[in-house]
Amino acid sequence: MKHLWSFLLILPLAAEDKVPLPGEQPFKTNCAACHMLASVVVGPSLVALAKTYPKDKQEEFTAWAKTPGKKNTNMIQMPSMAHVPEADLGGIHTYILSVTDGIKEKPGKALYPKFKEPKRQLPYVVRASMPDSSPASVGVVLENGLSVCWDTEACRFRYAYVGNKTNLFSIWRPASLPKKPYFIETADVLIHSATSDDKLGIFFPITAKLQFRGYRLVDKNPEFYYTLGSIEIRELIAAGKDPESVIRRFTVTNVDRSLLFDLSHKGKATLSSDKGILKDGRLTLTAEEAKFFTLTIIKK
Repeated sequence: MKHLWSFLLILPLAAEDKVPLPGEQPFKTNCAACHMLASVVVGPSLVALAKTYPKDKQEEFTAWAKTPGKKNTNMIQMPSMAHVPEADLGGIHTYILSVTDGIKEKPGKALYPKFKEPKRQLPYVVRASMPDSSPASVGVVLENGLSVCWDTEACRFRYAYVGNKTNLFSIWRPASLPKKPYFIETADVLIHSATSDDKLGIFFPITAKLQFRGYRLVDKNPEFYYTLGSIEIRELIAAGKDPESVIRRFTVTNVDRSLLFDLSHKGKATLSSDKGILKDGRLTLTAEEAKFFTLTIIKK
């Protein structure tokens, strides 16, 4: 029994963990993968950060962490830490100052050289976070110098703009556009269905939710596949014959009545369709016409 009590008395002391420094845990969770104490690996060392943001610049440190820029072209872009609570960001700054006291930085270079965009074969399709669209968007850069944003969350063509910048991919921030879009779709609901009697010409929004099913490349051009209830829609995006045109080629299956596509838009462009009746941005198609039709957007 005497030996047992001795064991119990020393157990808490043996099992006691080292007390972490203030800010150490949020640092390990959010920063340790890229920032070493005195060495440059992915991001700058803690020694360099302490020099840039001394004790009286904690507010500047937290502001930078929330909305980082790119100070060093030889390092990759830091992701935003806006998801980290303000108190934790202040604690991280305090931790950096405490562990770097008296430490000198070791010479070295970042692992990643300055990024140079490779030459890409057009058309170029990339998953991208783009302005005025959901984060789940796709950028399409066409060979005629025009580009398109297609939103996979809403299953919608968002806009077209001039420019062939192919480096659209960014985890940290929306891609920047070289110019404002010249064609922007504005309707809240894309597809409406006629009543059972098509002759009435009355259309109602289809209550089913658009579901994105993926896309494939057809002659290097993306064809987006999505469904609306039992209706299946394939929308191919490509450069048109006109030097400043984009075509959207639709293939629609499981249609038993007329459809209305609300293609209301703004910008300096003209829109035409090879099927149906297009008036004031609203395209009405019989069930037969809706099976296969092509829209053409021409920049003015």
